[in-house]
Amino acid sequence: MDPRTNRFLAGANLAAHGLFQAIAPALDARVLRVAIPWDHLPLQAEPLVEHHEDFPTPCWDAAFLQDLRALGRLAPAARSAAVVPQRIRTAIARCAGAEHFVHCCSPPVPIDGALVCVVLQLRKAAYAAVPRLGEAPQLPHAPGPCSFVDHAISAYLADCPGELQNPATDPVRGWKPATEMLRAAGWALAAQAVALTTEGPLDADLFSVCTALASTPYEKREVRGSMLVSARWHPHVELVVALRDAVPLTDVQAARKLLQLSGTGLALLCDGHAIYGAGTVTRGDAGHAQPVFTIQFTHPGTWELWHQEQPLMVVSYGHPQVPTPGFPEAAMRQHLARLFGALGPEAHEHLCRLAQAACAQPHGTTFIISAGAQQEAVRLHHQCFRLRPLPLTPALVPALTDIDGAVLLDVQGTCHAIGVILDGRVSEQDTLVGNRGRGARYNSAVRYADDERCPRSLILVCSDDGMLDFIAGGDRPAAAGASEGRASGRRPRAPERRQA
Repeated sequence: MDPRTNRFLAGANLAAHGLFQAIAPALDARVLRVAIPWDHLPLQAEPLVEHHEDFPTPCWDAAFLQDLRALGRLAPAARSAAVVPQRIRTAIARCAGAEHFVHCCSPPVPIDGALVCVVLQLRKAAYAAVPRLGEAPQLPHAPGPCSFVDHAISAYLADCPGELQNPATDPVRGWKPATEMLRAAGWALAAQAVALTTEGPLDADLFSVCTALASTPYEKREVRGSMLVSARWHPHVELVVALRDAVPLTDVQAARKLLQLSGTGLALLCDGHAIYGAGTVTRGDAGHAQPVFTIQFTHPGTWELWHQEQPLMVVSYGHPQVPTPGFPEAAMRQHLARLFGALGPEAHEHLCRLAQAACAQPHGTTFIISAGAQQEAVRLHHQCFRLRPLPLTPALVPALTDIDGAVLLDVQGTCHAIGVILDGRVSEQDTLVGNRGRGARYNSAVRYADDERCPRSLILVCSDDGMLDFIAGGDRPAAAGASEGRASGRRPRAPERRQA
């Protein structure tokens, strides 16, 4: 494998891993580079299927190469950007074990006489578990299933052609940041909700408007309420308060003022572009050609997108995430296994119960499971309350998390310190550590995890607004991609539905 290809695959896998780890760690994203001889190369030239040496061999076999040889002999009329990815997906679906994965292919790029594509592989079970639209009409502007992860896949694959053609791609800095691709996916999902209600293109900026609304104060009142997005005169939406002149969504101050109407059992009514009144949903929209979406404003800076009692996306200060119903025990078990090895099912169960008790508190908390908890309690003794080793139980957790600072425990669930004020560097040269859009609790944990003195740790940060982040500390090889080892989620609350 030439250095350019190896460099590209390193960057492609790091970018994919960081992006989909932030959505759902169980997606286990991996990337192939596929090159099919096309133009002036001799007939005996072989197709190439390459993966980066640091990643396990993905799902492909000799039959896949044979299918690619046939693809290289297609007539010129069949050499379209749509046909080639479809043929590659069909070929890889024939491989042994492929039924356990979802494969997506980037548009092909001509390079040195070959057509070159990126194949993204995700685990099917994790992909199927992501919340998505149920029975919704298909539009030519937005075909296929509608979910946050689908749009994240599109954002990632759209970045691939440019990186394939860039011989100087930097494995870490050459690709778009995961936060930028996540925001693009959130924007597209919100725009698709409007497109499905209006049967129009994906051009409505509902994402930015709702993000601004969630952060706009009104007479020092909390941002609470809801908004229904549907076609006007939808048969399942009852108009109770009608405005003579609709208010454009772009008029954020006026829209924020009107949002106060939704605190009395009503919801603002929006056609995707303007607010025309307030009302209620009379019954579900199942079976109707145009769906009804609900925007829930739950906390300052936070809003959620719902459809048919299903949360599709949670956005906190412009950062979209997949909603996490309840405590994400499966994700935590995966992090524990990756960071600490074979702890055993009983240890996993105990640590999950402790973490669940910590995250159930009404206020935010930071919970650190550390391989070096005893030594860290000594190192940080000036900024914590050290304890005699205390075996934790779920009943003890509420009292220990009721003061500022983190709770520090080892992998056996023994607590060594409470009220821990985390340390860590703010930044180092061009390396950005932290996120200015998040709070002090989250950023302190990220900086602590990034410090070379941090032992191998799993840090759970539960914010006051319900946001839950898993942050891996002391995980040096995985941290090279800047986003690895971090995953976020939010436990959504069902939107209030009133019957007429």
